[in-house]
Amino acid sequence: MTRQQDRAKAEAIEGWIDALAITQNILPVDGVIFGRRAPLMHRPSTDLIEDAMIAATALGHKLRVATRYLRDFKRLGVPTLNPFRRTA
Repeated sequence: MTRQQDRAKAEAIEGWIDALAITQNILPVDGVIFGRRAPLMHRPSTDLIEDAMIAATALGHKLRVATRYLRDFKRLGVPTLNPFRRTA
């Protein structure tokens, strides 16, 4: 849709995504991850689809989710870390 409305903006976004993919570790979201997401979606649904996908990716790769919204992800059963919390 953006490409049809603003070609220059679409190309800028594509360039940003390409640069991000080169400089960052991008975790794959494959069939296994989608499979892990499905059971997470059957919980009380104030949880967002996006949160469930992030949680499933973290679980699938044995990682923690770094977020200040700990409660949202704890309900999904994923380990969390609040990078904004001061440690003593």
